[in-house]
Amino acid sequence: MEEFIQLKKDNVCRIKVKDQEGKERGVLEFDLEDIELPIRYEKMFEMHRQNESWARHQLLIIDKKQDVPGKVLSKNEMAKLKVIKEFYLKDMKALDMFLGEGKTQMILDIMGRKPYLSMFDDIGEALTPINKILEENSKITEEKIKDKYKIETESIIE
Repeated sequence: MEEFIQLKKDNVCRIKVKDQEGKERGVLEFDLEDIELPIRYEKMFEMHRQNESWARHQLLIIDKKQDVPGKVLSKNEMAKLKVIKEFYLKDMKALDMFLGEGKTQMILDIMGRKPYLSMFDDIGEALTPINKILEENSKITEEKIKDKYKIETESIIE
């Protein structure tokens, strides 16, 4: 005999991802009762700021090094491209921390793109509606917690 359990999926926000022709190609799901969701959302932006700072610092270091010409790109130009590629990967990790593992690549695949300079800003802008949902949901969750664990002061005195 096989036994199964199934949990309710209440308060799940689904955001459809459409391609350039408007066809639905994927779905992002967010469990709004996940207490860490707003924390991951904030952390995503913090990681992006850190990534930008890291990239700027690395590019400054490269600019101070003596350059050696190459066939197509100089040594410093090649080093800068490597820094930018690493920056893209770090930003994808920041986005995936919030969206879910592999979701940034899914979005890029749907759009037919590789990581690009304004990728974080474009995806972040597309996620703007979820910010309002997170704010409202945190208030609702706080009220649910207060209601669920409310202690009657009269019963404590007796």
